[in-house]
Amino acid sequence: MRGRELLALVGRLHGLRGAELRQRVGEVLEIVGLTEASHRRIGGYSGGMRQRLGIGQAILNRPAVLFLDEPASSLDPEGRRDVLEIIARLRASPPCS
Repeated sequence: MRGRELLALVGRLHGLRGAELRQRVGEVLEIVGLTEASHRRIGGYSGGMRQRLGIGQAILNRPAVLFLDEPASSLDPEGRRDVLEIIARLRASPPCS
């Protein structure tokens, strides 16, 4: 499965369809920095990329609260930095409506 396909599947499970689904998947890929890799197989993703994809799945339906359990553990320094930057941006963004 590819990253974009996984997010589309998760979106469908949350009831998103059509243009709304495509738009939200694109937004989430941008947020987690995986737009360029979205057409690659997930099996080829690094640990940091997989962690960012997991965050993308979690925010796809715009939850009011997001609980993360050690999101940067077991990552190399670059992956840790990337994940922590995404979390900081999510924290700074306005609440979901």
